[in-house]
Amino acid sequence: MWTRKDLKERAKVAFRRNYWKAILTSMVFILLVIGILSSFSFGSTSNSHDEKNILEIRERNVIDVSANIAESMNKQGIAEIRKDFAQIRKAANMPFFTVIFAGIIIIVLAIITLVLLLTIFIAHPLHVGTSRFMLKSADNKGNVAELGFAFDNSYVNIIKTTTFCSLHIFLCTLLFVIPGVYKHYQYYMVNYILAEYPSMPRKEVLECSKNLMKGQKWKTFILDFSFICYHILGIITCGLAEIFYIKPYICMTRALLYRTLANNSAKQIENRMIVS
Repeated sequence: MWTRKDLKERAKVAFRRNYWKAILTSMVFILLVIGILSSFSFGSTSNSHDEKNILEIRERNVIDVSANIAESMNKQGIAEIRKDFAQIRKAANMPFFTVIFAGIIIIVLAIITLVLLLTIFIAHPLHVGTSRFMLKSADNKGNVAELGFAFDNSYVNIIKTTTFCSLHIFLCTLLFVIPGVYKHYQYYMVNYILAEYPSMPRKEVLECSKNLMKGQKWKTFILDFSFICYHILGIITCGLAEIFYIKPYICMTRALLYRTLANNSAKQIENRMIVS
């Protein structure tokens, strides 16, 4: 059995022992997320700019044609007015706008694809490396070099496993939010398992995570929820508290949760073997 209070106290001790190393690893994640979001925001800004240009062009076309209407009313009468209204309709439905719209869609899709690739091939392996660093730090053996662990150890297997895990959670979330949350906590320990056993086959990793989280999902959910005040503090401090305390502290707590559950599971297996 474990309690939130005991787990957090142990996490604080381990965090203080490896403070600056933990800060460095958490900064990599936060900067990566900011970079991805910034690229997406940049794309969105560009799209908004294009839409603004489109509206300006359309407005100029309508104004020009409206001026012609006013002039034609004085000179040529109703027949010319009808022609000018036809020009307005033509200006509002120019193929040019269709081309611009298609271009915007292509840019958005390209940005989404880039974000997915960065997440799969960089963020996921870094997450595993961070998990390994936290586990080592809990044993007072943390080294910043652990951050690149996944890139040098069964990189393809780690990518396949983490991508499948994320896709499975995403699809369950599409069905309804609750199945997605449930699946998230089933696979809660995947990164920590890969951090210790990078070459373990995908099915075994997922099954191992499920076994570790049996009867622990609700308690783990409450553990995560207990950090909500810390995240509010992070928002108030414009992310500084997240970098220098909250993110590494939470990661250390989760690493110790994995270590606790893994040790308890190993003891249960040993006890069963002794009884048998």
